[in-house]
Amino acid sequence: MDWTKEHGERIKEMGKQVMVVQGTVDKVIHEDVPSTIQKAVGEELCEVKWLEGYGHAGAPENAKGYIAGAAAKTVAEFLNYSKRD
Repeated sequence: MDWTKEHGERIKEMGKQVMVVQGTVDKVIHEDVPSTIQKAVGEELCEVKWLEGYGHAGAPENAKGYIAGAAAKTVAEFLNYSKRD
């Protein structure tokens, strides 16, 4: 069974938008994973964002850098999230 293809087909059927976010210096997840997911889901439903200088969890050149913080704005925009007062 091809997990990616199977899940990609389900996402297509539901018409859901997805985003894959990965750091450009990630050494844990192979660099082809985002494009593999995008191919399974379809470019029209899957957006890939690369965060320059980030690894799997952090930023090797910045010990205080954390990918979740760097990705927050991008993901919030994708989800149409706005901070409530």
